[in-house]
Amino acid sequence: MDRDILVGLGAFAVLYHLLGRGFEALSTKYSHTYAGLGAFDKAGWVGRLVSLTHAPLAVVLAYDALRPYACWTCADTFMHAHDAKGVFALAHTGGYLLHDFVDLLINGRKHGRFDGGPLVFLHHIAAISSYTIVASYQKCTLLYVLWILCELSTPFLNGIWFFSKMKMKPWRTVCGLLLFLSYIPTRLYASPATAAALYAARDDVRELPNFLAAFLLAMLTFATVMNYFWFFKIALGVRKALGGGAAKRA
Repeated sequence: MDRDILVGLGAFAVLYHLLGRGFEALSTKYSHTYAGLGAFDKAGWVGRLVSLTHAPLAVVLAYDALRPYACWTCADTFMHAHDAKGVFALAHTGGYLLHDFVDLLINGRKHGRFDGGPLVFLHHIAAISSYTIVASYQKCTLLYVLWILCELSTPFLNGIWFFSKMKMKPWRTVCGLLLFLSYIPTRLYASPATAAALYAARDDVRELPNFLAAFLLAMLTFATVMNYFWFFKIALGVRKALGGGAAKRA
C-alpha cells in the first residue's frame, strides 16, 4: 500500500472528527434548532455540518489536482498521471469518508438506526478502497480525483435536511430543485463520460493489471447504479414537493 495515502487518510479522519466535536460544541451553545432535536438528529446535524465543510474543499483540491492537465479525460491524464496533488485530494476525501463511516456506525449502534441506509455504507467502503488501491498502483489516480468533483451536489442534499429541521419548507424545496439540477452535469454525466473515455483508451485499459481493470469497471458500474437510483429518488421528491405546493395553492 502507498504509505502517503494511508497516513493522509488517517490524519484527515482525525481532523474531521475533531471538527465534528467543535461543531457539536458550537451548535449546543448557539443553535436553538439544534437544542430542540433528538439525540439521533443531533448526530445528523453535526455530521452534515462536517459534510458541508468537506464538500467545497474537496472540489477545490480535486480541481487543483486536475488543473495542470489540458485534457482531463485523456488516457495520459486520468489513467497514467500520478502526482502528490492527486494523492492529497484522494487522502482528503478518503479521510472524511473514513471518519463519516465510523461516525455512522457509532451513532447507528447508539441510537438503533443508521442514517442514510446501506447505500451510504457501500459508497464509503467503495470510495476508500478505490482511493487506496489506485494510489498504490499509481494508475487511474486522477480518474477518481475527477469523480470527486461530483461533491458539487452535496451541499444541496445537506440543505434539504437542515431546512427540514428548521421548518423552512420553501428553502427545502429550492435545495431539492438545485440538487436535482446539480446531479445532471455531475453525477449523471460522470458515468457515461468515464465509460466513453475508458472505451477510447481501451488499449491502455487492457495493459492495466487484471485486478485493477476489473476493480475499475466494477466501481464504475456500482457508482452508476447508485447515482442513477438516487437521482430517481430525488426526481420523485421534487415532483412530490412541486405537486404538493400546487395542490395547496388550489
